[in-house]
Amino acid sequence: MPGPRLAFPEIVQDDQNGHWMNIQAVGRGTDNTPQATVTLFIPGGLNGSNMVWETNHEYQEAKLSRIMVGAASSIPIVGTAIAAAAGAAPMAGGAINPKVEVLYRDTNLRRFQFSFIMAPSSSSESRTLKEIVKTLRKFSSPTLVGGRSDPEEGYIGLNSGAGNYLSSGGLFLSPSEFRIRFYYKDKNGVWQDNLNVPRIGRGIIEHIDINYTPQGEWSTFHDGAPTSAMLTMVFREMRVIDSQNVEDGY
Repeated sequence: MPGPRLAFPEIVQDDQNGHWMNIQAVGRGTDNTPQATVTLFIPGGLNGSNMVWETNHEYQEAKLSRIMVGAASSIPIVGTAIAAAAGAAPMAGGAINPKVEVLYRDTNLRRFQFSFIMAPSSSSESRTLKEIVKTLRKFSSPTLVGGRSDPEEGYIGLNSGAGNYLSSGGLFLSPSEFRIRFYYKDKNGVWQDNLNVPRIGRGIIEHIDINYTPQGEWSTFHDGAPTSAMLTMVFREMRVIDSQNVEDGY
């Protein structure tokens, strides 16, 4: 396991805190080169700090009577009887089965939400918090091909200066991809993968939100650095997880 570059809080690697998560930015596609690593405490359920696994399966309702009409319409006698029964006139001596079947359609890519309430306890942690936010925003953002854009200008690729911000027509490279791992320290003091929660496959940061007033008011240290912040990230996996993947721990 590569050593973390940025960790919050600083005590996260001490024996006093036995649980943490590793967020590693890697290259795109088959490129597994680590680009940045952020180590954070496992978020709890207090003050909005949480972590959520989200899995959605899509199903479609289908009434059995409609299926019967469609399937039997090619049989003249049966199709006529069923079609008549499905209409306004009731079928003599009986009724169409109103049972509703549920048909599987699709499984969405899993999403994972992590929210952290981060309150630096020292100037060092304050600087680390700033760098963590910058790092996560940087690697979850696209990269402009062939140059830079000036946010003060109205259009990407155009600049009235000396040409330092000229680009190649506003083309972007995709953001980095991410790998997430959970760790705990066992009774022998050895860090282990925590497989008691579902593993997370390679994915991207779909949403990142920084709230600098999680307590409802703006508060800073003497140098203007915020005394607290709430970091919320939503990751999305890049492939559908099937039943065998679930059996394997995902």
